[in-house]
Amino acid sequence: MNKQLFIYPYAKIRHILKSSFYVVFFATVTLPLIAQAGGIKADYLTFRSARPPLAYVEIYFSVSNSLLHFVKTEKDKYQAYIEVLVNVNSPEQNKNISKRMVKKISSRYYHATRDDEINNIFKFPMKLMPGYYETIITMYDKNNDHRYAAEMMMHVPDYSDSFSVSSLRISRVKNDENVFNPDLTFGFVHQEADIYFETYNIDSDLLHTEIIILTPQGNVVQSIAQMVRIYRNQVAFEMPLSLADLAMGPYKIRVVQRRPEDGRQAFSEKQIFVLQSPINLRFKNYQTALDEIRYLISEQEYERMLKVPPEEQQQTLLDFWREKDPTPETAKNEAMLEYYSRMYEANRFFHSSSLPGWQTDFGFIYVLFGPPDEILRFYRRDRFEERHVWRYKKLNLSFTFINWHNYNIYTLLDKKNITARFVPNY
Repeated sequence: MNKQLFIYPYAKIRHILKSSFYVVFFATVTLPLIAQAGGIKADYLTFRSARPPLAYVEIYFSVSNSLLHFVKTEKDKYQAYIEVLVNVNSPEQNKNISKRMVKKISSRYYHATRDDEINNIFKFPMKLMPGYYETIITMYDKNNDHRYAAEMMMHVPDYSDSFSVSSLRISRVKNDENVFNPDLTFGFVHQEADIYFETYNIDSDLLHTEIIILTPQGNVVQSIAQMVRIYRNQVAFEMPLSLADLAMGPYKIRVVQRRPEDGRQAFSEKQIFVLQSPINLRFKNYQTALDEIRYLISEQEYERMLKVPPEEQQQTLLDFWREKDPTPETAKNEAMLEYYSRMYEANRFFHSSSLPGWQTDFGFIYVLFGPPDEILRFYRRDRFEERHVWRYKKLNLSFTFINWHNYNIYTLLDKKNITARFVPNY
């Protein structure tokens, strides 16, 4: 992380932050709560206003195209029509603020209406007194009358006169542009990030600045520190941040500012999640990578790939998935992403004490076919026996799992024939 900090005078902050996002921390840090509900995400930022103790607050709301109902118009466009309501309530101040936004979202291409990578981000600015606020964001899809809601608690600090650091705005870097998304997921496709924060009431000519990447357990993974000369009492910092060397998982980005003359500190941290290529052998051994694609390859192909020399192993995996890429002209391999997304979800939902989720019978079917369209459950009263039937209506398939002894272990009936049918020469 040999990166250089860039400092902006405070007078330029409004221009830089036209579409920025961050959550303010003060004295002791309060971690931001990212609200998620059924695919919608919300978060907020606060920073010092021109009239403290009032703080400038921006609430952000994000919804992907895949969650919306698009209707084809007479002009051969697809259009979604939503209404977003934001309700901010402070019981201690007996104050309630509501804001409403109506938006039409258009696309010329049908495939874009189903793309969960296309996120629509909306901003609700307001000025609030310091305190805690209950916030409810509700979205109404007017094309199908569906309703989605997200709730979060907001902490608005008092920036009047205390040495403090704002929250961290961590944006994806795409085509040399900083793109903010409230889900704060990076890596794989988005390995370059941009970190931005502000420092208030500095009262010093020097400021020691340290940026640290930590695991959730508090172990330091990477850090950079430098002394910065300060010419104003409040400044904005910006720096590039590479996440390419981080293994997949959650991390905390922490910024610590310290005044050398008295040792006083102010700090802020933000939680992110890093995704990496599931076939990158920097983070996974080759045997594990082969085992994970075992459902897709024959015994002969498995043995052949197993004998590949170490210097060819990475290219072998890349070639395997390149052949399955439905859109080889793009950087995104939809087939690989779908497969490993199912594997990740199977590990979350179906893991046991002895097996990872994808190796259980539930996980086996889930990885091959994804989530079922319908799950039926049957019980026998005369003896303990529970059956789950997964139905895939479009594929005209169904699979039965049975739990014989109340050990929460479900066995796929007729697994041998199912494996022979759907796994190549397993």
